[in-house]
Amino acid sequence: MPELAIGYLGPEGSHSEAAADRLRTLWPGLRLAPEPTLDQMVAALAAGRLDGAVVPVENSIEGSVDRVLDLLAETPGVAVRAEWILPVDHHLLGRPGTRLSGPGTPARVLSHPQALAQCRATLSRLLPGAELVPAASTAEAARLVAAGTDPTVCVGSLRAAERYGLAVLHRHVQDRSANHTRFWLLTRGLIAEAVGARRKTAVVFAFAADRPGNLYQALGVFARRNVNLTRLESRPAGGDLGAYRFFAEIEGDLDDPRVAGGVEELGAVAGYVRTLGRYPVLEPTMEGMVSMTAERGEGAADLLSQEVREKLARIEAWLDRAGYDVLLLQRRDNVAWLTGGARNHVPKATDVGSAWVVVRRGRCTVVTTGIEGERIRREELRGEPWEVRTFDWWDPASDPTPHLLTGKAASDTGAYGTTPVHAEIRRLRVPLTLPEQARYRLLGRETAEAVEAVARRILPGQSEWEVAAQLEEALWARGIEPTVTLVAADDRLRAYRHPLPTTNRVGDRVMLVTCGRRHGLIANLTRLVSFVPQDDDLQRRHRACCTVDAALFLATRVGTPYSDLWATLQHAYAAVGFPDEWQLHHQGGPTGYEGRDELLRPSSAGRVEPYQAFAWNPSITGTKSEDTLLATPEGPEWLTAPQDWPAVEVEWEGRRLRRPDILVRASATGCA
Repeated sequence: MPELAIGYLGPEGSHSEAAADRLRTLWPGLRLAPEPTLDQMVAALAAGRLDGAVVPVENSIEGSVDRVLDLLAETPGVAVRAEWILPVDHHLLGRPGTRLSGPGTPARVLSHPQALAQCRATLSRLLPGAELVPAASTAEAARLVAAGTDPTVCVGSLRAAERYGLAVLHRHVQDRSANHTRFWLLTRGLIAEAVGARRKTAVVFAFAADRPGNLYQALGVFARRNVNLTRLESRPAGGDLGAYRFFAEIEGDLDDPRVAGGVEELGAVAGYVRTLGRYPVLEPTMEGMVSMTAERGEGAADLLSQEVREKLARIEAWLDRAGYDVLLLQRRDNVAWLTGGARNHVPKATDVGSAWVVVRRGRCTVVTTGIEGERIRREELRGEPWEVRTFDWWDPASDPTPHLLTGKAASDTGAYGTTPVHAEIRRLRVPLTLPEQARYRLLGRETAEAVEAVARRILPGQSEWEVAAQLEEALWARGIEPTVTLVAADDRLRAYRHPLPTTNRVGDRVMLVTCGRRHGLIANLTRLVSFVPQDDDLQRRHRACCTVDAALFLATRVGTPYSDLWATLQHAYAAVGFPDEWQLHHQGGPTGYEGRDELLRPSSAGRVEPYQAFAWNPSITGTKSEDTLLATPEGPEWLTAPQDWPAVEVEWEGRRLRRPDILVRASATGCA
């Protein structure tokens, strides 16, 4: 797919940027472009400088964003192509050290007018008498506060706080907890749409003359056809006082004769009508976006998503090759893989979930207790038409699983007397499908953003526990579950390769390591921070470590035997002057739905497969380099590439690569 330039109301860190990000799973080839105002963004779209624009159109507290409706009505050729709703959390942000009481209490609060209106009562309680000052966007307000010197604060997102280095002074300042904003994607032409999504049609209409009953008659053309209007707004037409145009959203598409007939008759009744868009209603998920489909019956495996059908086909082909009749999947990694990301666990500290899947040719069944059934169906399977069977938690005899495992049965756990075959199922998870690749790219980028944002705001004197808490909070805020959190400061950084956080306090240097999981996939990376200038020895060690990492990255090409990768890492360690350091820590290996599917060893068999993920983590005492990559037929691709981080350029066999350097920060202020 060619790159699509999608505009959003900037700068970086706005709620609109977060909304635009969700489109990556549907259209991976996106380049997000911040625009300073709605008017400039729509003008850029109309002129062809953008392929699309993400705009907020309605908020559950404050109502419509009127300017969007006016621009849409006044800009021919621009149409609505998709709709989705996101929860919006507003937080009070300020520069580190700002206080909400006492001397220097903030006298001004900056934000977008909609955000200020959504938080008016809370702000008057927290900062009585403070002036509410409108800004072009919540992110622009955050940028202005970060650049200023007075105690002005702003209302914005956690994303903006991280992007501009602001402290969260008070969380969730919106007046109502249930705060949602509806977004539209506007385009000039058609783009690939989400198949199977519920659809709507938007129109604008106006009356040729002002007569009693005009609106009654207009609405009647849909009521008579049993067509639902989900929204009706009026706006001044921009001419005579009292002249209005009306915006309506209709449930259904013009492909439906009832909708098409209603719109056609509306034109006759009103005198003027124009279709503003025909578009799918999308459902946000933690990793992106999926179609919001109509209700469908259970048990119809042929109606499952293309991704799931492809994986079921792999399993059925394996059943034929291996001579089994049925497969039971209970492990968290395998259930997440097959279902496209479902979480089947309750306790985190387990590999086996409380819901499982039984697959035989032409049929797949999810089994769980009555405790979990409805949640699994609604929230984890997301409306997919799986057959879900529940049993009484207090009566093991009511478990239908044994009856589903007739014939020669295999499983990933060996439960119910089945043959354990997890290693074989792990191989079926490669190659990653296109939706998995898109989810992984987004996960990798957001994991890097979270780690790097925390690295820029931790301070000397904090304990490793406190740093770990900030890191996990930043990940969970993005819907990313930290499966591994390692933090090491100073002497512990030099002493241990797997440093679980302790009460040890940060002095000169600290290392942050995470493995972050979302929808089953795991992104792995490491970043290092120094509060003192790097000495020559550390620079030498870190450059050497990054060179080994670069050597492994360049060697991870489709078809390369694992034995060649092993030879590369040993050669690289020797070439940079640390021939024995590889013995002090494993070097990583293939990844995806496990932190490492296996570790690279001298005896490792196999070869690099297309669209297989790897995470290499070479280390040399006192430093480490780690990121996650995807092996593609065109070459390796970083999934956790640094987002806002200094780089060191290294060379391996004539190729130059940039790898994450150690971030040097000023210890006195904690500023980058």
